[in-house]
Amino acid sequence: MDQMGNLYGTTYGTMFSGANGCTECGTVFQIAHGAHAETILHAFSGGTADGAYPTAGLSIDRAGNLYGTTEFGGRGCTTNYLDGCGTVFEVSALSHTRCTILCGSHLEILSQRRTITILDSFSAQGGWAPDGGLIMDRKGDLYGTTTSGGCGNGTYGCGIVFEIAAGTRMMTVLHTFARGSDIDGFPRGRLILDHHGNLYGTTWTTNLRNHITGIVFEIMARSHEGKILHVFSGGRDGSTPNGGLAIDKRGDLYGTTQWGGGFCNMGSSPGIDAQGCGTVFEIRAGNHEETILYRFQGGRDGMDPRGGLVMDSAGNLYGTTSSGGIGCRFGCGTVFEIAASTHDKTTLYRFKGGRDGESPQGDLFIDNAGNLYGTTFQGGMHCQKETELGPGCGTVFEVTRK
Repeated sequence: MDQMGNLYGTTYGTMFSGANGCTECGTVFQIAHGAHAETILHAFSGGTADGAYPTAGLSIDRAGNLYGTTEFGGRGCTTNYLDGCGTVFEVSALSHTRCTILCGSHLEILSQRRTITILDSFSAQGGWAPDGGLIMDRKGDLYGTTTSGGCGNGTYGCGIVFEIAAGTRMMTVLHTFARGSDIDGFPRGRLILDHHGNLYGTTWTTNLRNHITGIVFEIMARSHEGKILHVFSGGRDGSTPNGGLAIDKRGDLYGTTQWGGGFCNMGSSPGIDAQGCGTVFEIRAGNHEETILYRFQGGRDGMDPRGGLVMDSAGNLYGTTSSGGIGCRFGCGTVFEIAASTHDKTTLYRFKGGRDGESPQGDLFIDNAGNLYGTTFQGGMHCQKETELGPGCGTVFEVTRK
């Protein structure tokens, strides 16, 4: 959200077309404050000159420039799916073209436009397929992750943590994950930054031999050394963290796991029911002790949280579950709150499917008034074309605080 209350986000796109190309490669969009009108700021075309398939949200600087990543596209390499291993892009703030002579008492605005710049393209060896988005520090430096590349000669790889310094197009690899090492690979959600400059995130890798179903890690500010803060073991401990983390003033970390937590009422698979419907967890600063704040029960309670958490000024946590609730085959998803002091869970909204939206999967955004904004993966008005995603191409929603 910018200072005027306009919202910005991305759509992934749906259609592969031809050899290493796409026709619907995703967009960057704006939802105008008040009018709620949508404007497409950029439609990706794929190939070497542009990105393809942005999977995460955007970061915005004080000037209103937007920054994000695409999972494919760019000049770095060719994968089995599309040209390019992904990009980091910038969409400029709105610029005005004015006439060179006075038009009455004011200069006339001839056009308003935004331009897109590909800041860097990923290569297989240097990491590829970024899908966790970017975060920005106070200096304007950008940080993110890739889910693949960096090891195994880049053919599959374990992912990297990278930085792009403000005002440059130079990418620096801060950390490379290595399969079988102390920190296993495949980081998925967005990173979080503390006031010392340390980075924190999660990986969703599954290593059944060592009973590892994801970790919480830290990348230290100066040395860029990786450190494991917690290893998820499945079951009641939680399994497969997919979303980003939240951090409080003490440095305690909060997040979700997609599965785990113990038995829940999914109503379809006894194996999944026994594993659990997901958790909300806390990792304490200092001793890194884990506390499960909530275990989802399935059914109306919600299950399968795929996005991360956001925190308000009072320390309350907010997130979504992609399933559970009411309607749809396994529930259309929910928006929930975890109270700061009691850790009591409140379901703020249950999606109904159809025009109402279905399956929220991304992170929420919270404004100064406590209103929540997010997206659903399906639902809304029916798509103009039949897709594999089911009815509806997704929605942008607001949950207001009364």
